[in-house]
Amino acid sequence: MDKKNDTFPLPEKEFRDIAQKFVDRQGVVLPGFRYGVGEHREFIDKHYFNFIFVTLDGQIPDEPPIAGGTVGFTIDKKTKDIRSITHGQLGSLHIQEQEINLVYEKLTALKEKNKSLVWLKSRYGLTSKELLKFKKALKKVDLERKVILNQIADLVKNIKYEI
Repeated sequence: MDKKNDTFPLPEKEFRDIAQKFVDRQGVVLPGFRYGVGEHREFIDKHYFNFIFVTLDGQIPDEPPIAGGTVGFTIDKKTKDIRSITHGQLGSLHIQEQEINLVYEKLTALKEKNKSLVWLKSRYGLTSKELLKFKKALKKVDLERKVILNQIADLVKNIKYEI
């Protein structure tokens, strides 16, 4: 049975091909230079690629020009939307990814090994009663790493609404 690409994520090579087409469309970005596709990093819901400078004949210079602005771009895994990002936005993307992974690991440990809820109580301002309800509700939820923060927010909202 043949599945569509929107069901299964594209392999990294296909995202690299999308990235290459994107930089090719940019044309000359500085006198004598165009963008190339640099370092790749996969995030939960997108792929990130650094911009690099290449000469118009395709060579990577030993000392690339210095320019400000965007550092690279992301490609959304689902929609394939491309968005240029700055150093600050890339830093925020890294922080968000770390937070998602940390929360996912803590909730998975809580769900599977009955670990402490103290961090959750302080982070979301839950009472002890709300915390117990949250723990019961968590047992019924299949945790998804890429939407974990939304799942927690929904659980907290429902818990606070019920009481």
